[in-house]
Amino acid sequence: MGISAPHSIKDIEELKQAAAYVMQNGVDRIVSLATSIHAMGDLAHLADFVEKKAAVYWRDPKNGTEFFAFDTARSFEVKDGDPISLLREAYAQFAKNVWNQHKEDVRFFLSLPFYGGQVQDKGFFAKWPFGWLLLPRYLVTKDSSGNVLFQENFYLDPQMISAFNIEQAITHFVQMRDAFIQQAKNEMTLETHSISQENDSLDKSTWENNVLEAIQTLQKGSLKKIVLARHVTLTMSKKPVASAIIAKLRARFTDSAVFVLFHHGSLFAGASPERLVTVNQNNVDVDCLAGTASRSHSPEVDQRLGEQLLHSPKNREEHQMVVDGIREELAHVVRNLHIPDEPRLKKLSNVQHLYTPVTAQLLPTWDALSLLAKLHPTPAVAGLPKDKAVDYLIEHESWQRGFYAAPIGFIDASGNLDCYVALRSALIEGKKAVLFAGAGITKDSDPEMEYIETEWKMNPMREALDDFSQGKGV
Repeated sequence: MGISAPHSIKDIEELKQAAAYVMQNGVDRIVSLATSIHAMGDLAHLADFVEKKAAVYWRDPKNGTEFFAFDTARSFEVKDGDPISLLREAYAQFAKNVWNQHKEDVRFFLSLPFYGGQVQDKGFFAKWPFGWLLLPRYLVTKDSSGNVLFQENFYLDPQMISAFNIEQAITHFVQMRDAFIQQAKNEMTLETHSISQENDSLDKSTWENNVLEAIQTLQKGSLKKIVLARHVTLTMSKKPVASAIIAKLRARFTDSAVFVLFHHGSLFAGASPERLVTVNQNNVDVDCLAGTASRSHSPEVDQRLGEQLLHSPKNREEHQMVVDGIREELAHVVRNLHIPDEPRLKKLSNVQHLYTPVTAQLLPTWDALSLLAKLHPTPAVAGLPKDKAVDYLIEHESWQRGFYAAPIGFIDASGNLDCYVALRSALIEGKKAVLFAGAGITKDSDPEMEYIETEWKMNPMREALDDFSQGKGV
């Protein structure tokens, strides 16, 4: 799902044809202009171009492709109801209206909440939609070789088509292309800021008591695993610079999906190591990621930590629960399901995880968003059995997770999907940032170690937000 053959201004003919079709038939159509750019600076710099417009930055860890989506051609925001079902309906309508021949180049960026169904109080995410599907007006795509595609999406409808001027649209397209090129070449805004205050939602003893309560529930046998989460609120000396956050996360977490969502002046940013699901021409890839240990600068110590993780009964049991849960969810919706017998280590810069990659082929009766709805939330972020674990979290967690630990990514007009779990993340508004982290609790969990694990997981965003931070974790 990278850059296809470069487009040229020949797309103008498609724009003319689509405009004529809308005029004659009174229906909506989506059409794009696109052109290759031979010299482009850093896409992270485009984040400083955003102000309060909708935007998304995304770096794909699988192939190094970067996307910067800016402004709105069309947006669907869920206010209440079942967000995945509503987004599926909106996407189906949008995709049906796409005029372009290269439908895989028309991408819709999406984010969904952790909890489905109607929520009266969205908590930290009160200013955000309950689910979001964004067709950006502008999309810049840069692959690992430096090839760049600049694209503008037009949503043509019968109400606006009589006033639509193709020559003016083309002139504006060129102007915006040049403005994006210049912005990407600008020097990054460098304003140092530090964390001046950190407030924990739960003190350490309260967290450990919550873990003990979960362990007691698990020992009764109705649940096998519960993923508890906590959050801290940071106050910075200055408002963080989005481009600097992107640059720091991108440089340190090369094996993670780096993302920033911009919505009405707020940012939701992170570096997630966990792919929820990729669907590419019906080929399915899912990551099973559960079981965590720290890293060490000493190769010998780091190897020992990894070996201990691979042979830890608690972590192996937790990981196997995730694998078994994913196997069960996929059993009747895919064919050629392949799951390795043993996990391997996935080493990130701050932690290492047990990791099992799952591959399969989606059955013709299923689509990517239906599969997404079936998989989310996975046992890695909710627990097992899933429904009972979610019920436990609703009852015992006193806050709404919002987009934390929920699907984030994009789907193209051909139905190819790439979604990660929004982990190692923070919600940022002004000088305030709320950092989220969770830990998988089993009957053999140690409350203090689970607390330390959440500290490890918060450090990526702590360090991205604090120019002088060395992190608090081990």
